[in-house]
Amino acid sequence: MIIFEIEQLVITLLLIASLVGILVKWLRMPYTVGLVVIGLLLALWGPEFHVPEALGSRQNLFTNLLPSLILGTLIPPLIFEAAFHIQARELRRELPLILTFAIPGVILTMFLVGGVVAWGSGMALPVALLLGALLAATDPVAVIALFRSLGAPPRLSLIIEGESLFNDGTAVVIFNIMLAILATGAFELTEGIREFLIVSAGGLLIGGVIGYMGSAIINRVDDYLIEISITIVTAYGSFLVAEHYHFAGVLAVVAAGLVSGNVGPRGMSPLTQQRLLEFWEFAAFLANSFVFLVIGLVIDLQDVLNNLGPILLVLVAVLLARLVVIYGFSLLFRSVTASMQHVLFWGGLRGAISLALALSLTPLKVGPDLPQLQTMAFGVVLFTMIVQGTTMETLMEKLRLIKQEPPGDPPPSLD
Repeated sequence: MIIFEIEQLVITLLLIASLVGILVKWLRMPYTVGLVVIGLLLALWGPEFHVPEALGSRQNLFTNLLPSLILGTLIPPLIFEAAFHIQARELRRELPLILTFAIPGVILTMFLVGGVVAWGSGMALPVALLLGALLAATDPVAVIALFRSLGAPPRLSLIIEGESLFNDGTAVVIFNIMLAILATGAFELTEGIREFLIVSAGGLLIGGVIGYMGSAIINRVDDYLIEISITIVTAYGSFLVAEHYHFAGVLAVVAAGLVSGNVGPRGMSPLTQQRLLEFWEFAAFLANSFVFLVIGLVIDLQDVLNNLGPILLVLVAVLLARLVVIYGFSLLFRSVTASMQHVLFWGGLRGAISLALALSLTPLKVGPDLPQLQTMAFGVVLFTMIVQGTTMETLMEKLRLIKQEPPGDPPPSLD
C-alpha cells in the first residue's frame, strides 16, 4: 500500500505544480516563488497534508527522509542539467572569478555569519559557525531557475550559475568539517585544509572520470533512448560513488555534467541532442517543482513569525557577508561592472541545500540550540525566496540587464 500512497502524493504535488505554473503567468510571479507560497499555504491548511501514513509522522518524514530525498534524488539532476549547458571555453574564462566567490567567499561567509550570530544571540560559537556553513552557499536550484526565467545576460548567468554550482559543494564540505569539530571539540587548521582539498578534489575527479566514461559509451551508441539512459546513470552514479567513498557528491555531479556536456554531444546525432535536452529540461522542471513545494511545506510559518528577532539578526549577517564577498572580491576583477555586482549581491538566494542541511541535524549532533538554529535557517531561506526572488526582476529591469523578448516570442520556460 505504501507504493500507492507515495504515488498519490507525487501525482498530487505534480498537479499542484502544474496549476501553479499556469497561475504565476497571470500574476507575473517567478514560478519557484509561487511554489514556495503554495507550499506555505498547504502547510497552514493541514499539518498532515501530503504525508502517507506508512511513512510515519510529518516530523519523521522531514527529519529522516527529506534531507536524503533533496540531496540524493532532486539535486543531482538539477545540478547535472545546469552543468551540462555550460561551455568549457566560457567557463575557463570566468573560472578565477567563480572560484574566488565559491571557495574563499564561502569560507569568509561562514566566519562572518557565525561570528555575528554568536555575538548577537549568545549561541555557542561552534554552533553559530555550523549555521554559517549551511547558509554560506547560494542555492543553484533557486538561482538557476530564477535567472533562466528572467533571461539574464549570458556572462552574468554563467558567473552566478557557476558560482552557485561550485560554492554549493564547498558549503557541504565545510558543513561536514564543522560537524566533526562540534563532535570532537577540536580543530587543526592544517588537517581542516587537507580534508577540504581531499574531499573536494576526490569528488571532482570521480565526477570527471564517470562523465568521460559515459561520454565514451555514448560516442559508440546510436540510440537516443540508451544515450539518455547513460546520462541518467552518469548524473546519479557520480553522486553515489563519490558519497560512498566520502567525497563531495555534489562536486562530482558538477564535474560529470561539465564533461558530459562538452564531450558527450560530439558523438550524438542531432535527433539525440534534441531529445536529450528535452528530457533534461523536463527532469529539471520536475525536480524544481518538488524542491520548491517542499521548501514551502517544511517551513513552519508560525514558528518563523515567533522568532523574527533572531531571524533578522541572521539575515543581516547573511546580507552583510554577501556584500563583503561580492563587492570586496570584485575589486580583484575589473571586468565585473557595478550593475553585475548589484545583481550578484541580491541574487544570493538560499534554498534547498540550506534546508536539507538544516533538516539533517539532530539534537545529538547540535544540542539544545538545534530548534533555534533550524528556525533561523528556515527564516533566511523564506526571506531570500520571497523577497529577493520577487524583486530580482525589478532590480534587473532598472539596471537594464533583462533580455527583451521581441513581440510574438513565447515566454521563457517555467524552469
